[in-house]
Amino acid sequence: MKQCTLYFQIWIIFILSFHYFQGTSLPNLISSQCAARLGLGNMAISNVFGSNTFNMLVGLGFPWLLYTTILDVEYSDLPADGIDESMIIMITALLIFIIMVLASGFELLEWHAYSFYVMYILFLIRYIGQCFI
Repeated sequence: MKQCTLYFQIWIIFILSFHYFQGTSLPNLISSQCAARLGLGNMAISNVFGSNTFNMLVGLGFPWLLYTTILDVEYSDLPADGIDESMIIMITALLIFIIMVLASGFELLEWHAYSFYVMYILFLIRYIGQCFI
């Protein structure tokens, strides 16, 4: 029964993530691609970092601020299991990106994209594998 619940949770997360992607990340992807095709690489990268930063700060922070302000409580029930590892992975990916951009003279190359696809697939394998081990 526990395994069925886990499968159900994974599918719900997948479906919600897909709909979230359509509403927020897909328009950002299209606008970044248009900017990059027009030769505005700085605008494309700024859009990526800006939109993700906005999603994290406003999409996560604002509801939390409302909850704690309206109810006048301190919210500390958020589980923090594995957050250190996730932060290390995210910071490492950012440092790899910065090194790649600096090494290529601020030019984004196709192999940069493929390397990040590989890193993302490894990230998914790692975290989905944790559910089953």
